[in-house]
Amino acid sequence: MDYLKLIRPLNLLFMALLMVLMNYCVVTPLLTCFGLDGSVFLPNMIFLLLLLGSILIGAGGYAINDYFDTKIDLINRPDKLIVGHSITKDQAARIHHIVTILGVLSGLSAACLLRSVTVGLLFLMSAGLLWFYSASYKRVFLLGNVTVACCTALLPLLIAIAHHAWLTRPDHFGDLLQQTPVSRVIYGSMALFALFAFLLTLVREIIKDMEDLNGDRESECHTVPVVIGVAKTKILVSILVAVTLSLAVWTYVSYLKDFPLFNPAPNIFGQIPEVPIDPSFATLRYLLIAVVLPLLFTLIITLRAVTPRDFHHASTLAKVTMLLGSLYSILFYLLLAQAQGIPFLGLFSILPTSQPVALP
Repeated sequence: MDYLKLIRPLNLLFMALLMVLMNYCVVTPLLTCFGLDGSVFLPNMIFLLLLLGSILIGAGGYAINDYFDTKIDLINRPDKLIVGHSITKDQAARIHHIVTILGVLSGLSAACLLRSVTVGLLFLMSAGLLWFYSASYKRVFLLGNVTVACCTALLPLLIAIAHHAWLTRPDHFGDLLQQTPVSRVIYGSMALFALFAFLLTLVREIIKDMEDLNGDRESECHTVPVVIGVAKTKILVSILVAVTLSLAVWTYVSYLKDFPLFNPAPNIFGQIPEVPIDPSFATLRYLLIAVVLPLLFTLIITLRAVTPRDFHHASTLAKVTMLLGSLYSILFYLLLAQAQGIPFLGLFSILPTSQPVALP
């Protein structure tokens, strides 16, 4: 059981869920809306290699983090100490080496099948970043927080890069794909999810640093609250939350409110069918309830926090906000399905008379 706790199974489950949602609830439905045949979609085997590689590298990152944080964890959470208690440091290092190597091999296998150097470099870079994060970056002002946020943001981007690499293979569409809006829409959608993942992870990591202030100070880690103090760190968190909320407003107004693929295609009589769910209103309501309100509550709890337990509650709520934000992809899929007549989750069509948008 302690070996399982070492690799943070719930966090790995969230990583897997994020990648599954991005692949099957955003990118795949978008490709279907553009009229692409399922036979040219990214094969499930390659996606599973990408998923497995990401999870294994993440597991290795958690293992090596506990290896280097034994002294800090002894102060911050002695009741949850694993490495140095039930698992030796040598065992933790060995677990890191094994799962990280397997993760890199899985990622490189996917890269070979995709014929993508970029995918291979991303897996190698991620493994290296997580090692250096645990060994030194997390002790450097803001660098550790940004490193973790970047690794989280890479997950949606990896899905976009993999699909693009597969579709632009010479035996598929090649350079012809660049003459269509497919790549632009896929990269744009994944970039927005990645940006939100980056900002929310950054907020959560800084809140966690306030939670772990005592151990970090004793270990001479130059985290944000250690360097500038808790009061100024709360101001920084407030600024980041304001930036995230501003991005949510901009995303809705400029991208989602009038997203072209949310509009039903005309039927055979040239009439535009009425949709049961207003996409603009549904998106706005979801963003307000599932993203804006939890994020505001996170900020309020953070500003009022005094004890490590208070900061832990704020950190947990930030993680819940990330989960709810990623679940918007299901509503995104539903709105695409009702507008374009594609089967929702492969089960049923909401507007069977609509036709998918053809590639120009």
